[in-house]
Amino acid sequence: MSRGSSPLAPKSSSRPPKYHLFVPDAAPPITPEKSHPVVHAIISNWRRLTGGKAVRDADRRTLIACSGGADSSALVLALATQPASIVVAHIVHDMRPEADSARCLDAARFLAESIGVPFDSARIEAKALEGNYEAAARGLRYAALEQLALRHGCRSIATAHHAEDQLETILLRLIRGTGPKGLAAIRAKRRLPSGLMVVRPMLSLTREHARRLCRDCHWSWSEDATNADVSHKRAAIRAEVLPRLLEIEPQAALRAVDAARLSMLAADHLGRAAGALARASKTADRERFDRATLRSADRIVLLTWLRTLHAGASFRVLDSIARIVRSNSGEPREWSLGENTIRLTRDELCVRRKK
Repeated sequence: MSRGSSPLAPKSSSRPPKYHLFVPDAAPPITPEKSHPVVHAIISNWRRLTGGKAVRDADRRTLIACSGGADSSALVLALATQPASIVVAHIVHDMRPEADSARCLDAARFLAESIGVPFDSARIEAKALEGNYEAAARGLRYAALEQLALRHGCRSIATAHHAEDQLETILLRLIRGTGPKGLAAIRAKRRLPSGLMVVRPMLSLTREHARRLCRDCHWSWSEDATNADVSHKRAAIRAEVLPRLLEIEPQAALRAVDAARLSMLAADHLGRAAGALARASKTADRERFDRATLRSADRIVLLTWLRTLHAGASFRVLDSIARIVRSNSGEPREWSLGENTIRLTRDELCVRRKK
């Protein structure tokens, strides 16, 4: 290794085929050494995200969401060095043909059985639900993983989101006009309603790191054909934008991870400041807020608080309201923000939920 080079820098190699067909009677993968640089990075991140040095590995029991693809297979292979601490799970959804679903399910099951760890699966159906299918499927998928984790006594759920996923998410949110909270994108960990923690030990790694580990373990992963459906924005960005962007700047994904961390710190700081502003300006009537206190706040803090009233509001609308709140105008004004009606007078701002 050259001086100053990173042990995780992607190695140059010929590109793998676009799709891998999983062969049920394929040879089982080789369990990697803990010293493998990708394995070492994943295990270190997993331990940090699940309690750090204060928690024994035996108490980190984790459900790994495995699609059968390269990314989640790499996560399973890395944590296979801690077999007593993991359970592998696969969620079958109705987005793709039954044959493709069965192939991915078989790949995930075979991988788990090959390394000798428990396996479980669940099925979700989101097509019949109204609204955004991808969002509905994501919600159902996490709910199913949560139930499987509780069934197996797991304290955490690990997903294989990596640096390119982070970059894709940032780009998607940029074109939607997001703020600091949106630019924080995929967080390394978040708590579910049940108290279980979702952890993402691969956010600091790239897609090529995952594929390298799979190849080093002689594992031929399955590929979800829906990833090639560029009618979905994320798939289009993945297929058409990221390759060109990474040609221009090969480190773009890893730098996006750093940018997301900085945005997360900024968003968390603004969230705390907005909460303090709401508490300081609230009057005896819980729906009314003192305008003088709101006026004295930094503009970005006031904007952050207004966004809590309707997360989907555009910056243009929120900034217009903030400018009037901060002005000296005593003219009564009224706005509709999502499920709330906001009425501004000379001295107060009143927030009422629509009936």
